[in-house]
Amino acid sequence: MESNDTHVTTGVRGTIGHIAPEYLASGRASERTDVYGYGVMLLELITGQRAFDLARLAHYNEEVMLLDWVSILRLMISPNNFKTNVT
Repeated sequence: MESNDTHVTTGVRGTIGHIAPEYLASGRASERTDVYGYGVMLLELITGQRAFDLARLAHYNEEVMLLDWVSILRLMISPNNFKTNVT
């Protein structure tokens, strides 16, 4: 193997909802894609929700992907949504 041949591209493999978008697009794994998957796993542990859950759509008419669900939740509890009376 040549010294400049430092990358091997393979087919994308992983669990739906845990795959980083850049890995899905390029097929190149990196530390960033590992951190993304680890972060999704932490969100699963914290929220008690699965990363990809069709039952959430069928039963509650909510987002199927955990990250979409968390993004909506984050917008709902954003500090900008709370008005304070400062005198």
